Amino acid sequence: MNDAVKALRAWWRAPRWLVLSLVLDVLFFVVYGFVTSPIKDKILEHVVVIGSLMSQAAQESGSRAVQSGQSIVAMLLTRQEIAPYVRQVLVLFVMLAIAGFVTFVLFQAALWWVAHRRVGPTLPLPDFIARFASLTLWWGVLAAAYHLLSLLVDIRLAVVKTLSSTPASMVSTTVQCMPPWTIPYGCR
Repeated sequence: MNDAVKALRAWWRAPRWLVLSLVLDVLFFVVYGFVTSPIKDKILEHVVVIGSLMSQAAQESGSRAVQSGQSIVAMLLTRQEIAPYVRQVLVLFVMLAIAGFVTFVLFQAALWWVAHRRVGPTLPLPDFIARFASLTLWWGVLAAAYHLLSLLVDIRLAVVKTLSSTPASMVSTTVQCMPPWTIPYGCR
């Protein structure tokens, strides 16, 4: 608590540092959007192609081939025309995770460095960024795993809604009954 009071007093005495922090925070969101949007758009394009190819494959093999989640995954992994798109989505996802993490580390480490500098002496900025990156790497890995699972659930949900004989309202009801942390962000 003592550090928080000390930090607030430091901001109050030098408001230019507060403005710098606010500008860096806003700039982070802008740069993050510019860095990740092209990758997200490419992922979306591939997911649309995967969906249409799976729809065609389901029509060719009959709807019973896609009734279970296991056959959907098997279709994704074994179909020659679908597998390259799935691999490309995974590569793009890794690129997205790396780009997002690097952008986050650069901006947030700079913000924390400014905050630490206002309170007292700190490491030089490059050393601070390296320590910040090492401390947040595990959280980055966990966030990437969560988003990958979310992407897979989104794809599976889209496939089930398109190919299943179950009405979409039934699928939505099932998804709404699931605990919130298991539902991908786009479905909430």
